[in-house]
Amino acid sequence: MPDHFADEARDLAVAFAHELNQPLGSVANLLRGMRRRVASGRIEPDELNEVLGRAIRLNAFAAEVVAGMREFVTARRPRRGPVDLEAVAADSLILLESEIRRQGVTVDGPCVQGRALIRGHRTMLQQVFVNLIRNAVEAMAEQSRAERRLRLGIDRQGAGWHVWISDSGRGLAEGQDPFTPFVTGKAGAVGVGLNISRSIVERHGGLLWYEPNPDGGMTFRMALPGDSCPEAES
Repeated sequence: MPDHFADEARDLAVAFAHELNQPLGSVANLLRGMRRRVASGRIEPDELNEVLGRAIRLNAFAAEVVAGMREFVTARRPRRGPVDLEAVAADSLILLESEIRRQGVTVDGPCVQGRALIRGHRTMLQQVFVNLIRNAVEAMAEQSRAERRLRLGIDRQGAGWHVWISDSGRGLAEGQDPFTPFVTGKAGAVGVGLNISRSIVERHGGLLWYEPNPDGGMTFRMALPGDSCPEAES
């Protein structure tokens, strides 16, 4: 087991709060916005139904995060089954739809070469996608709205798959390591999301890393074994 995973296990309480705060915070934002719209009389039944449906999906995801984190920290092999990476990417974008729209981010993708199937724990992998997409959106906050573009692709890589999520933000400061836990420039954040994401990917026999873009911003990349590959030891 990698040393950095042992460090995360010791800091379980903070890490768990971070992961659970994401979907619950989104539910709270949706409900606050809906309450304002209802009070002003500017919401239609179809729109109300859509917002409530989104809140229900986020709440269900929060429950899945609890179960997934429990498996993550017990050092057992996570439950695995067929996972369609394109569907996970699409569902993650839906979960973050209101935040993406509010920030004025243009999304390109997911662009997929074939049907991207792996064996894995769907909820844990979706946490990785949500973390990376949310980080990309937040990284572009200082750009003009016209420049905020998020690109997401899934490419075949030998017997496995290569996932990439790219933003047009300002990139990292010199010497900054986004995988260092509890070091973050975001107000109210605890800086553990990327470290946990890396460990989840490694538990699936894959790798997670980042690269600066030549024209600015960052690209985070995941290499994951395909559906026919043997399961990695946890």
